[in-house]
Amino acid sequence: MKDQSNLSSHSSCNTHKHGKHKHTCSCEESQHLSISSHKEDAHEGHSHEEGEQSLLLLCGSLVLLATAFILEKWITPAWFTEKVCFIWYLATLILISLPVLAEGIELIFKRGDFFNEIVLMLIATVGAFAIGEYAEAIMLMLLYSLGEYFEHKASEKARGSISALIDRRPEEVTRLTPQGTEVVSPHLCKVGDLLQLVPGERVSF
Repeated sequence: MKDQSNLSSHSSCNTHKHGKHKHTCSCEESQHLSISSHKEDAHEGHSHEEGEQSLLLLCGSLVLLATAFILEKWITPAWFTEKVCFIWYLATLILISLPVLAEGIELIFKRGDFFNEIVLMLIATVGAFAIGEYAEAIMLMLLYSLGEYFEHKASEKARGSISALIDRRPEEVTRLTPQGTEVVSPHLCKVGDLLQLVPGERVSF
Protein backbone atom coordinates (compact mmCIF):
# COMPACT_ATOMS: atom_id res chain seq x y z
CA MET A 1 0.00 0.00 0.00
CA LYS A 2 1.17 3.52 -0.78
CA ASP A 3 0.52 6.40 1.54
CA GLN A 4 -0.37 9.99 0.78
CA SER A 5 0.85 13.00 2.76
CA ASN A 6 -0.45 16.55 2.61
CA LEU A 7 2.05 19.40 3.07
CA SER A 8 0.41 21.85 5.47
CA SER A 9 1.14 25.60 5.23
CA HIS A 10 0.86 25.99 9.00
CA SER A 11 3.11 23.14 10.05
CA SER A 12 6.63 22.12 9.22
CA CYS A 13 5.91 18.46 9.89
CA ASN A 14 4.20 15.88 7.71
CA THR A 15 2.90 12.66 9.27
CA HIS A 16 2.60 9.45 7.27
CA LYS A 17 0.71 6.49 8.76
CA HIS A 18 1.68 2.88 8.06
CA GLY A 19 -0.74 0.61 9.90
CA LYS A 20 -0.45 1.46 13.57
CA HIS A 21 2.82 3.33 13.19
CA LYS A 22 3.39 7.00 12.41
CA HIS A 23 6.45 8.43 10.69
CA THR A 24 7.08 12.16 10.93
CA CYS A 25 9.41 14.11 8.67
CA SER A 26 10.22 17.76 9.24
CA CYS A 27 11.51 20.30 6.75
CA GLU A 28 13.37 22.10 9.51
CA GLU A 29 14.80 18.82 10.76
CA SER A 30 15.98 17.89 7.27
CA GLN A 31 17.67 21.26 6.87
CA HIS A 32 19.31 20.79 10.25
CA LEU A 33 20.54 17.35 9.22
CA SER A 34 21.93 18.81 6.00
CA ILE A 35 23.83 21.51 7.89
CA SER A 36 25.07 18.95 10.39
CA SER A 37 26.24 16.75 7.55
CA HIS A 38 28.30 19.60 6.05
CA LYS A 39 29.82 20.33 9.45
CA GLU A 40 30.67 16.66 9.89
CA ASP A 41 32.35 16.62 6.46
CA ALA A 42 34.48 19.65 7.39
CA HIS A 43 35.35 18.12 10.74
CA GLU A 44 36.18 14.82 9.08
CA GLY A 45 38.59 16.57 6.69
CA HIS A 46 40.27 18.38 9.58
CA SER A 47 40.53 15.13 11.58
CA HIS A 48 42.05 13.38 8.57
CA GLU A 49 44.77 16.04 8.34
CA GLU A 50 45.48 15.71 12.06
CA GLY A 51 45.74 11.95 11.66
CA GLU A 52 48.28 12.29 8.85
CA GLN A 53 50.35 14.77 10.89
CA SER A 54 50.33 12.40 13.86
CA LEU A 55 51.47 9.54 11.64
CA LEU A 56 54.33 11.65 10.26
CA LEU A 57 55.43 12.57 13.79
CA LEU A 58 55.33 8.92 14.82
CA CYS A 59 57.38 7.79 11.83
CA GLY A 60 59.89 10.63 12.20
CA SER A 61 60.35 9.99 15.91
CA LEU A 62 60.73 6.26 15.33
CA VAL A 63 63.43 6.84 12.71
CA LEU A 64 65.32 9.24 15.02
CA LEU A 65 65.06 6.79 17.93
CA ALA A 66 66.27 3.84 15.85
CA THR A 67 69.17 5.89 14.44
CA ALA A 68 70.26 7.05 17.90
CA PHE A 69 70.03 3.53 19.30
CA ILE A 70 72.13 2.08 16.46
CA LEU A 71 74.74 4.83 16.80
CA GLU A 72 74.92 4.42 20.56
CA LYS A 73 74.92 0.63 20.88
CA TRP A 74 76.44 -0.72 17.66
CA ILE A 75 78.33 1.73 15.47
CA THR A 76 79.53 4.11 18.24
CA PRO A 77 81.26 6.73 16.06
CA ALA A 78 83.69 9.16 17.70
CA TRP A 79 81.49 12.18 17.08
CA PHE A 80 78.50 10.58 18.81
CA THR A 81 79.59 11.64 22.28
CA GLU A 82 77.49 11.44 25.42
CA LYS A 83 76.43 15.06 24.99
CA VAL A 84 75.39 14.53 21.36
CA CYS A 85 73.52 11.39 22.40
CA PHE A 86 71.66 13.30 25.12
CA ILE A 87 70.70 16.13 22.73
CA TRP A 88 69.59 13.64 20.07
CA TYR A 89 67.34 11.74 22.45
CA LEU A 90 65.99 14.95 23.96
CA ALA A 91 65.07 16.36 20.54
CA THR A 92 63.33 13.09 19.65
CA LEU A 93 61.41 13.12 22.93
CA ILE A 94 60.29 16.73 22.42
CA LEU A 95 59.16 15.94 18.87
CA ILE A 96 56.94 13.04 19.88
CA SER A 97 55.72 14.67 23.11
CA LEU A 98 54.56 18.05 21.77
CA PRO A 99 51.05 16.92 20.63
CA VAL A 100 50.53 14.98 23.85
CA LEU A 101 51.76 17.89 25.94
CA ALA A 102 49.42 20.29 24.15
CA GLU A 103 46.47 17.98 24.79
CA GLY A 104 47.43 17.64 28.44
CA ILE A 105 47.65 21.42 28.90
CA GLU A 106 44.22 21.79 27.32
CA LEU A 107 42.72 19.24 29.70
CA ILE A 108 44.27 20.96 32.71
CA PHE A 109 43.52 24.61 31.98
CA LYS A 110 40.30 24.36 29.98
CA ARG A 111 38.59 21.46 31.74
CA GLY A 112 40.32 21.50 35.10
CA ASP A 113 41.25 17.83 34.77
CA PHE A 114 44.59 17.57 36.59
CA PHE A 115 44.57 13.79 36.99
CA ASN A 116 44.27 12.15 33.59
CA GLU A 117 46.19 9.56 31.61
CA ILE A 118 48.15 12.18 29.68
CA VAL A 119 49.56 13.78 32.82
CA LEU A 120 50.50 10.35 34.15
CA MET A 121 52.22 9.46 30.88
CA LEU A 122 54.18 12.71 30.91
CA ILE A 123 55.28 12.13 34.51
CA ALA A 124 56.39 8.59 33.68
CA THR A 125 58.25 9.76 30.58
CA VAL A 126 60.05 12.58 32.36
CA GLY A 127 60.96 10.20 35.18
CA ALA A 128 62.42 7.63 32.79
CA PHE A 129 64.39 10.31 30.96
CA ALA A 130 65.67 11.80 34.23
CA ILE A 131 67.24 8.51 35.34
CA GLY A 132 69.03 8.13 32.02
CA GLU A 133 66.69 5.68 30.30
CA TYR A 134 66.39 7.82 27.19
CA ALA A 135 65.27 5.17 24.71
CA GLU A 136 62.71 3.73 27.14
CA ALA A 137 61.22 7.18 27.79
CA ILE A 138 60.81 7.80 24.06
CA MET A 139 59.36 4.32 23.48
CA LEU A 140 56.84 4.95 26.24
CA MET A 141 55.62 8.11 24.53
CA LEU A 142 55.75 6.45 21.10
CA LEU A 143 53.52 3.58 22.21
CA TYR A 144 51.06 5.96 23.83
CA SER A 145 50.94 8.16 20.72
CA LEU A 146 50.49 5.09 18.54
CA GLY A 147 47.51 4.02 20.64
CA GLU A 148 46.04 7.51 20.36
CA TYR A 149 46.51 7.40 16.58
CA PHE A 150 44.62 4.11 16.21
CA GLU A 151 41.88 5.40 18.50
CA HIS A 152 41.62 8.53 16.36
CA LYS A 153 41.36 6.46 13.17
CA ALA A 154 38.63 4.27 14.68
CA SER A 155 36.64 7.35 15.76
CA GLU A 156 37.10 8.90 12.33
CA LYS A 157 35.79 5.75 10.64
CA ALA A 158 32.77 5.58 12.96
CA ARG A 159 32.03 9.27 12.38
CA GLY A 160 32.18 8.76 8.62
CA SER A 161 29.75 5.84 8.83
CA ILE A 162 27.29 7.89 10.87
CA SER A 163 27.56 10.83 8.44
CA ALA A 164 26.90 8.49 5.52
CA LEU A 165 23.75 7.19 7.21
CA ILE A 166 22.51 10.71 7.93
CA ASP A 167 23.16 11.80 4.36
CA ARG A 168 21.12 8.98 2.81
CA ARG A 169 18.25 11.23 1.79
CA PRO A 170 16.14 10.69 -1.33
CA GLU A 171 16.88 12.98 -4.27
CA GLU A 172 13.37 12.69 -5.71
CA VAL A 173 9.79 12.18 -4.57
CA THR A 174 6.55 11.12 -6.25
CA ARG A 175 4.05 13.99 -6.44
CA LEU A 176 0.36 13.43 -7.12
CA THR A 177 -1.22 15.65 -9.78
CA PRO A 178 -4.65 15.72 -11.47
CA GLN A 179 -3.01 14.02 -14.45
CA GLY A 180 -1.45 11.24 -12.37
CA THR A 181 1.94 11.04 -10.69
CA GLU A 182 5.30 12.62 -11.46
CA VAL A 183 8.76 12.18 -10.02
CA VAL A 184 10.33 15.51 -9.03
CA SER A 185 13.02 16.92 -6.75
CA PRO A 186 11.82 17.55 -3.17
CA HIS A 187 12.86 21.20 -3.55
CA LEU A 188 10.25 21.68 -6.30
CA CYS A 189 7.38 20.69 -4.01
CA LYS A 190 5.13 23.45 -2.74
CA VAL A 191 2.84 23.81 0.23
CA GLY A 192 -0.36 21.90 -0.53
CA ASP A 193 1.22 19.31 -2.83
CA LEU A 194 0.31 15.66 -2.27
CA LEU A 195 3.20 13.22 -2.06
CA GLN A 196 2.98 9.49 -2.57
CA LEU A 197 5.24 7.45 -0.30
CA VAL A 198 5.87 3.75 -0.01
CA PRO A 199 6.34 2.17 3.46
CA GLY A 200 9.76 3.06 4.87
CA GLU A 201 10.42 5.84 2.31
CA ARG A 202 11.86 9.10 3.60
CA VAL A 203 11.28 12.65 2.44
CA SER A 204 13.87 15.43 2.53
CA PHE A 205 13.25 19.14 1.94
